Amino acid sequence: MGYESKLVVVNVFSATWVDKPYAEIIAEVNCAVMGHEFYEFVKKNGKPIDFRVYIDNDEEPTEEDKYGAALVEIPIEECIEFLKTDADLKTYRRAKVLCGLLSSFKPKDWADEDIRLVHYGY
Repeated sequence: MGYESKLVVVNVFSATWVDKPYAEIIAEVNCAVMGHEFYEFVKKNGKPIDFRVYIDNDEEPTEEDKYGAALVEIPIEECIEFLKTDADLKTYRRAKVLCGLLSSFKPKDWADEDIRLVHYGY
């Protein structure tokens, strides 16, 4: 069994009454096994998140994925480019769905929001 990935699009909020920003989940795609190259891309380009997000449940913030790895965010544009250029992922049906979803987040449409992409292994 390989490393399975879920990509979660979130909107990050800051508020004076909380000590750390938090994120609302906007969309998520269960991508299943995306391959070793994608996992290496995530490791190379991901940076630790600096906000709370509730992926597993509504009670406790999710700080690591099912494999024990810290959650990271990936630049959306870099992820789109990787999905479009990786030979194996160009034809993978779930990658096409993810690419279409990510491409719909146009900066001008979300100018007042803080949209980020979080990787979660499951």
